[in-house]
Parts: sequence; structure tokens; C-alpha cells
Amino acid sequence: MKKMLFTAAFALIGFMASAQFMVTMDIPLKNFDTDNFENYTKTIGVGYSINDTYTVGIKDIGIEDGIRLFGRYNFNESIYAAATILTKTPEGFEMLDFVTVEVGYSYNVYNAFFVEPSLLTALSPPEGYERDLQLNLGLAYRF
Repeated sequence: MKKMLFTAAFALIGFMASAQFMVTMDIPLKNFDTDNFENYTKTIGVGYSINDTYTVGIKDIGIEDGIRLFGRYNFNESIYAAATILTKTPEGFEMLDFVTVEVGYSYNVYNAFFVEPSLLTALSPPEGYERDLQLNLGLAYRF
């Protein structure tokens, strides 16, 4: 049993040593307000890059509606597509009612700091919600 635990711990250490993490923040450009920047810090998220192509993580950590799980597919070093899903939905709705999809461009500004403009929309919004196209400006730091 000790050998199994030691092997698992050793594998986990090796797995974490080769990992790449990212911290993100999304700023919706519609109705941008510099006086209320506190609301934008609530959109901070953390992601884990499985490999050069796939990233998974959580977003919107500071929002009362629950966190969002996200998955991201990198087509190349710059272009990506992502999907997010709410973990806590309003009563009468299901999780899949609030899936959003996003396409964006990741521009390396300096070392591991990236600026990521993107377009975001709901995949299939529930009744009573509009399907609008939203322009976001994302900031990301990868380490």
C-alpha cells in the first residue's frame, strides 16, 4: 500500500511540475465603466492547461450567481474557442440553458502576459433571455 501511495504522489508531483496555469479576467466592453472597476475583478478565473491545445478551469469566482466552468480549445498559438457553463442556475432552468461560446484572439504583450479580445454569445438562450453578441477584452497571465 505504501508503494502505491508513493508512486501516486511521485506521479502527481511530476504532473504538477510540467503544468501550465493561467489566470484570466474578462472585461465586457459594452457599457464599460472605469468608475466601477470592482465589478470586473469579480470575473477573475483560473485555468489549467492540459496540453498546448486544451485548457479547463473556473471563471467568475466573485459573482453570487455561482462560478462558471470553462473549457478552451486553442487552434494555434493565437486563435481559440471556449465554452462556459454556469454551476448554479436560476430556479426553473437547467445548466445547459446558460452555455456560452466564445471565439477570440490571444495576443502576447510581454512574456507571459496576454491580451485576448473575444466575441461571446449564448449557445441557446432560454425563453425570456436575448441572444446578443458581446465583445470582451480578456487579460491573461500564464505561468
